[in-house]
Amino acid sequence: MNKMMVGVGVIVVLIVIVLAVYLVGSIGSGAATTSSPSSTLNPSAPTTIPNAVNTTPPTSIANQSGNQSTQTVPPTSISNQGGGAGTTPGGTKPGCSATSGYVCTNASYSISNSVATIWATVGQNTGEEWSSFAVGYAPAGTKTVGGIPQNITFYIVNGSSTTSNVGTSLQSGSVVKIEAYNGVGLGSATSGVLWACYVNSGLLYAGHTCFAQGGGAPFYVQLGALNLTS
Repeated sequence: MNKMMVGVGVIVVLIVIVLAVYLVGSIGSGAATTSSPSSTLNPSAPTTIPNAVNTTPPTSIANQSGNQSTQTVPPTSISNQGGGAGTTPGGTKPGCSATSGYVCTNASYSISNSVATIWATVGQNTGEEWSSFAVGYAPAGTKTVGGIPQNITFYIVNGSSTTSNVGTSLQSGSVVKIEAYNGVGLGSATSGVLWACYVNSGLLYAGHTCFAQGGGAPFYVQLGALNLTS
């Protein structure tokens, strides 16, 4: 009986010891889970976030205006091609140098009482018949617009320069003596271009300008270059 009770007591003691060991392990494990983390943020030294934006200052652009030169493009020289504004060139040879397809000969120039007069023999070999035409002299430097000399007087065969005069006809291969200028301001020598205005049908009225019958536009051509001395 006594032995049996001793055995039971030993078993109870062992159970108590096991429970005690279990409880101690559980308490230690709970304490470990509630402990503060090993790493904490230091509020006195906040973490610095690196600036990813490129803060390199922009390259300074030097003022080079003192070293640069302004490129000046010269204006294009406008030659008189009959299509736009230009100036009438002067003759290079004494007398009249005819344009290809036209006749300009026997040019003469005289001054009397300050009035200058130019005569010439003119003609055309274009294969056309000019039903009516007139001739005018444009001194060198005369402005042309659209192939038309400005501010000159056109003369018909009889020398009249009034706007009511009608030009005569001129067939291809024929020539005629004509007064090309009668006025002041040319000086003892002059150079320029002898012009003709004409129509192939109908009539042309000549004077300070040329216009065709019915208000149409005539044709304008350069007969030759004049270079004359009185």
